[in-house]
Amino acid sequence: MQALRATRVNAAIVVGSVESVDDRVAFFESGADHVLDASLTARELVAWTRAILRRMQRASQRPVGSTQGLVLQRECNIVERLGLHTALTPTEFDLLAVLADGEGRVVPRRHLLMLVWGIAEETTTTNVLNAHIWSLRRKLGSIGASHALQTVRGVGFALADA
Repeated sequence: MQALRATRVNAAIVVGSVESVDDRVAFFESGADHVLDASLTARELVAWTRAILRRMQRASQRPVGSTQGLVLQRECNIVERLGLHTALTPTEFDLLAVLADGEGRVVPRRHLLMLVWGIAEETTTTNVLNAHIWSLRRKLGSIGASHALQTVRGVGFALADA
């Protein structure tokens, strides 16, 4: 629970065998938004996560926002900076939106894989994230934000000041 308190994420989910009500309450008081039973399969967890994300996206009918100098427009999958814009694929846009929601903090690779692609565990053959990061960097470069996407080696990615 101390590790949960130390995180700076906007939402926390605890998955495990939490049998007593007191333990569940302790997790909620430590900052968890949800406590899920360990019998939940990876497929169910991915489906549940996507459902929550869809609800969150519908609840915020605003553009994803102007974060780090970038303005993301969900309705047309466009990212803007200083009057320049570029179109993104839906996957690239989702990836950038997750990073933007991180508000400049490092988003771990496994969180990106789970939230954008529904991949529960990274394998050595999973190159999908790196390929999309490369493409996203190239497109951000076309609007003068080539250094907006930062790599934190061995951890994940973050948006820096564009």
